[in-house]
Amino acid sequence: MAKFKIKDGVAIIPEKTTEIGREAFKNSRTLEEATIPSAVTTIEASAFEGCKKLKSITIVGAVTKIGANAFAGCEMLESIVMPDSITEIEENAFNGCIWKP
Repeated sequence: MAKFKIKDGVAIIPEKTTEIGREAFKNSRTLEEATIPSAVTTIEASAFEGCKKLKSITIVGAVTKIGANAFAGCEMLESIVMPDSITEIEENAFNGCIWKP
């Protein structure tokens, strides 16, 4: 599983990344914004769960699946851009968020 970094509140996800793995950013205390690159096809379970400062996420391109609890507990999430390619959003993916799909 790839290790990702956060710089100045922004997720640094390499362009060639194909999935955001299980619990990749879970419970981050500094993450405020993320852009998912076009090569990513899956956001696994609990990938961003508990990121209480996450305010916006932009999913670009080929994502087809958002796993269970992927954004659960992201209480500050107020903006999300999702492509039409998403065909599956698993249970509780946005549980506890202000923003709802």
